[in-house]
Amino acid sequence: MDNQLLQSQDKLREVFGEAIGLYIAKEPKIADKWTVDSLFKVIKHAEHEFSEILRSKTIDRQYHNVLDLIGQMAIVAVKLRERKLR
Repeated sequence: MDNQLLQSQDKLREVFGEAIGLYIAKEPKIADKWTVDSLFKVIKHAEHEFSEILRSKTIDRQYHNVLDLIGQMAIVAVKLRERKLR
């Protein structure tokens, strides 16, 4: 694999790591209630996070909201994978 491809993969891993870290930091407050929420509800939450990105006034807020969206989309993916495996 070429160096640029490896660097790109590393950047993605770093961002995914930040997103899961942000989610884990919130867990004491929100627990894992998403596991009982409907797929529709978690998708609506992801939709909300996307709209937050568009409304954010600063790069810091946009970045934070993008990390939230990544975490929320991971939850959507888990929900869909669970349905697929049934």
